[in-house]
Amino acid sequence: MLLPGQTDYKFVSGQYCRMDAPRTLSFTWAWEPDVASTRETQVTVEFHPRGEGTELALAHELFR
Repeated sequence: MLLPGQTDYKFVSGQYCRMDAPRTLSFTWAWEPDVASTRETQVTVEFHPRGEGTELALAHELFR
């Protein structure tokens, strides 16, 4: 990830925890390198059919 106006890249790592295509995708999220003030969090994305499109629900949890 490169933030606007910056030259230092930020890296994220994680693992897929749940894949239930085409409904749910869940994975961990952790900044690299590991910093004592942060910890791994959990991201869950759910996809819901709505008419001719898709509604997306995103939850980012387990913050300190």
